Amino acid sequence: MNIVYNEHVETVDVPIKPSDRLKARDMLGKYHKLFTDKQEILGDVPIFINIGEWNEEDEELDNEVNKVADEHPTRPVFVDDVSLED
Repeated sequence: MNIVYNEHVETVDVPIKPSDRLKARDMLGKYHKLFTDKQEILGDVPIFINIGEWNEEDEELDNEVNKVADEHPTRPVFVDDVSLED
């Protein structure tokens, strides 16, 4: 910083305060969107149902899968009927 006093130029060293460093860091972080307060998730999260071995004649299990699909009409439902013992 240069100070002019009676036509005499003098250079003065001004120490940097920790609060100035933190403020500069916060402003840079906000500018580059590094600190987000709100998070948005776009898209539909799929529903995975692992039921193990499934006999297609089991109406109760079929009704439960359909119930989940009806409760969330915009989300894809995937049914995994692979044996859990493998």
